Amino acid sequence: MVKKYKRLSELLSKKAVSWVKVEKIIASLGDDINKKYSDSIHDNATMLSELYLDSDPYERGDVLVELTRLFLKHGYDVHANNDINGAICLHSLCWASYDKYVLHAAELLLNAGANTHIKIEDDDEVGILNSISWKFGYWNTGEYDTANMFEAYYQMVQAEQSGEDYHGIRDASDCLDMTVTRVEGFNAPDIASNQIAFDNAIVIWFGSMPLVIDKRVELVVNPCRVNKQSQRVDLSDVFSSIIGHKLIKYSYADAECVSLFFDNDIKLVLSNNRTGNEEDFIGYLKISS
Repeated sequence: MVKKYKRLSELLSKKAVSWVKVEKIIASLGDDINKKYSDSIHDNATMLSELYLDSDPYERGDVLVELTRLFLKHGYDVHANNDINGAICLHSLCWASYDKYVLHAAELLLNAGANTHIKIEDDDEVGILNSISWKFGYWNTGEYDTANMFEAYYQMVQAEQSGEDYHGIRDASDCLDMTVTRVEGFNAPDIASNQIAFDNAIVIWFGSMPLVIDKRVELVVNPCRVNKQSQRVDLSDVFSSIIGHKLIKYSYADAECVSLFFDNDIKLVLSNNRTGNEEDFIGYLKISS
């Protein structure tokens, strides 16, 4: 088992992964695919969860998605070891990759029935949500994109635990190079001069993908949250300068201010309203320099 693990790790570390060779090794694991990986320093680790932790967390998260798919295809059972097998993988994803592919891999595991409530460590109280919440510290250390991605992961698991449709919850980066089709608000804004104040979320639609901009300011594609909000206000006229244009970049200035850049040189800045009601945030449009 250790020898096969090392071979898989070696193959996955290459710039061009030979998925034919990877799949051949996975298919040869037999019953070992669901056993705890005893050579790990991590409690309850399986070969799959250990391979997650072998990856570079800042790149190539797409490799973990394909790896997960192949393990599930060849018999990886998320319910094995009293549901530990699925839970440990959801937990390990918090340290495996810091890009949008965490959400794609997590969705595969949830689709297979991974248990989000089970305790992995003694101090866990709410299962995987406890693991994810550790990552919110990135809001304080300046790694805002990473923190924002884990907000999406948290919302995905919250939806699953509530029995809601968690599919399609994605990182904001999935909206890059996509065209804005309309903008909505969860309620009507207060408009004064070039500033628009909201006391709830707004939604920028990229076709069928709703990017929810929360008042904190988080950016998460979350169809589940939008579908629960039946009373929405069309704000497309207020944001007419970005309708029909592509999002080319977004950038956090700090944990409470993010700028969205569009292909017509318009910059949409969204920021917490520090001087007013703490439950509001301010959005204003201006031309990029």
